[in-house]
Amino acid sequence: MRKVPDVVDAAGRHGVGITLKDTAYATRDVWIFDPDSFAYLGSRGYLAKDRKPGGTRCCTEPTR
Repeated sequence: MRKVPDVVDAAGRHGVGITLKDTAYATRDVWIFDPDSFAYLGSRGYLAKDRKPGGTRCCTEPTR
C-alpha cells in the first residue's frame, strides 16, 4: 500500500489517496479520502502499464 499525497476526484475535490502497488495488473486504482475527516470521496482508475490487446480474457466477458 502506498499514500498518494494530493489526488483529485471526479468532482474536483482534493484529497489523500491510497493505492496498492500490484504489478500483476495493467491498471491501478486510487481510493480518495478527505484530508481532514478521512471521509471517502471516491476513486480513480489509471492505466499503469502498456499492454497489447488479446492474449488474456477480459474480466467483462461472460463465462462459458
